This record gives sequence, C-alpha cells and structure tokens, in this order.
Amino acid sequence: MQNIGVSDSAAGFIKRNIINPNTISEFTSWITSRPEGGHAFRIDDSTAGGAGYAWSCGYVTRIGDTWAGFIAHYNYGVRFVHGNDASGNTRVSELWTDKNTHVDGGGFIKKASPVIKIWNDGKFETNDESEGATVERLSEGVYLIKNVLGFNADAAWGGTDGGVEIPICKNKLPLIWVDYTVLDDGAIKLMTYHREHPNAPEFARNKREGYADGDLIDIPNGRFVSVRVQMPATEEEMTTPAAEVLPLIPADSK
Repeated sequence: MQNIGVSDSAAGFIKRNIINPNTISEFTSWITSRPEGGHAFRIDDSTAGGAGYAWSCGYVTRIGDTWAGFIAHYNYGVRFVHGNDASGNTRVSELWTDKNTHVDGGGFIKKASPVIKIWNDGKFETNDESEGATVERLSEGVYLIKNVLGFNADAAWGGTDGGVEIPICKNKLPLIWVDYTVLDDGAIKLMTYHREHPNAPEFARNKREGYADGDLIDIPNGRFVSVRVQMPATEEEMTTPAAEVLPLIPADSK
C-alpha cells in the first residue's frame, strides 16, 4: 500500500463536546476554535442554523485550515459539513438516503416523510414518520386515511394540493384520476377513478371493460398510490429530551 504520509499524534480517546449553536456562524466559530484532529459532538436543542439536527451527534475532522465531517439525525437524515478558514461559514450538503426519500409508483425519487402507500384492497404501508396512520377501503375506489391532519403543507410534492403520486403505464401515462376531501378531523377521503387517453394510440388508451373514463375504480392491481400527509405531533416531539446543555466550548478546553 502506498504511504500517504499518515501520522498519529496518539491523542487518545476522543472526548465528547456538547454544543448548542443557534446559527451556522456560531457552529463555524466552534469548529475553527478546535485544534487539529477529530472532534465528536452532540447538538442539543438547536439545528445550528440548518447545518444539523437537534438532539443529534456528529463528528468533524480539522486539519490545517480545512475541516469536514457529518451530523446524523438519531432517526433520519445525514448532513455533511465542510469548509475552510478563508471561505466563511460552513458549507452543508444533505445526503439523500432511504430515510428521507421515497420511490413513487413511477420509479422516481422524491422527498419522503411522512408517506403512506395504498394498494387496491386498502392494504397500506407507512414509513417511520407516518407511523400511526391507517387506511380503510370504504368501497370501490374510495379509501379513508385516518389519524392524519390532511396533506403535508410544504411544497416538496406541490404543497397542500399536490401530496398524491399515482401509478403510470409503460408509456408514462397516468392510469387513474384522483380526487379527495379532507374531513373536519383531518382524515383524508381519497377517491380514484378510471382514466382513459382517447388521443393516444389504441394500445395505450387504458380501456377497461365495464368502466368509462371517470368511473370510480380501485387502484390498479399490483400498483400503489403514494400520499404525503401531515401527522399530529408525537409525545416525543412535544417533550424536550433531558440533556445537559453546555455553552460552546472554548478553544483551550480539553
């Protein structure tokens, strides 16, 4: 193996650092105050201005005037942090993983949480963030999503009116129409309808015996509809974890 000039200062066990930076600038100041080497840390009740996650751990290596490391959420998400003394604030790169993305029925990767997959017979699958939601098939083409607060409000899937992904055929044409009603308690009544394409070639028109365009119909067999929902706050989210919160540690601290 080629010698790449590795040297070991024999510094011993890496001690913990509990920090609580409110901005990326404060987080950067803490990193640049560290001596060369590796530094393990936990961010408490803050996100370091978007660089990290509250109540989560990370590690940063500082050599010369450059640094790089990561912060991993205790349940989902990983962010890389990197920079140098001359460039100002820490740069942040978010890693897409199976914890924060979702593959929809068309095979496309989308921002995930919280998502429910629904099949034709009312069977469903939740992810970590939609756990607790349930689905009931009321009748043909009618599904009730319960224990939710409507659709997720952010714009990742198009905002409150865009939280549904439907299956498509091999020609990338949608197989169904969808409509919905959000009930007073936040439950979502989802309706799926047969969808034809009269201007397509005969083989791609999606005709089904006994159904006309716009008739209620179950989700196609073997396919699923993805719904991005808003979940009620959990007890964990409403309760501040018990932890010792310390100020940013000065450079001469060991």
